[in-house]
Parts: sequence; structure tokens; C-alpha cells
Amino acid sequence: MKLNSLSIENFRNFSNISVDLTNQNVIFGMNDMGKTNFMYALRFLLDKDIRSVVKNTTNTRYGRIIEIPD
Repeated sequence: MKLNSLSIENFRNFSNISVDLTNQNVIFGMNDMGKTNFMYALRFLLDKDIRSVVKNTTNTRYGRIIEIPD
């Protein structure tokens, strides 16, 4: 499987982002900008076991519902 892009909406600190992906990607930035949350979003996309645990739960730090489409 190859991902060409990733769109994240209403997940942790991301309200709405879209990222084009290539064969090699580097994620960098200052602290508390969402690097780890981006990786969590990828993991939730690829790991169905994690999705079943986290789906439709509230994230207390950001106060939003985590929405993962079926």
C-alpha cells in the first residue's frame, strides 16, 4: 500500500489539514506543534485494532471528539 496524501479533520490539535506524501517524508517542527499527533493519525489509519478502541472517544487535552470514518 502506498499513501499519496493524508487528510486529517477534527483529530487532536488538527482541525483540518491535508498533506501530500512522497516515498520519503520528514516530519519536524517545534514542540507541541502536532508531530506525534500526525503519527498517531497514521497509526489509527493503518491499525484497525487501535481504531476500535479510540473511535468516537473524547480527547480531554483538546476537548474534541476523535472522528474516524468507517
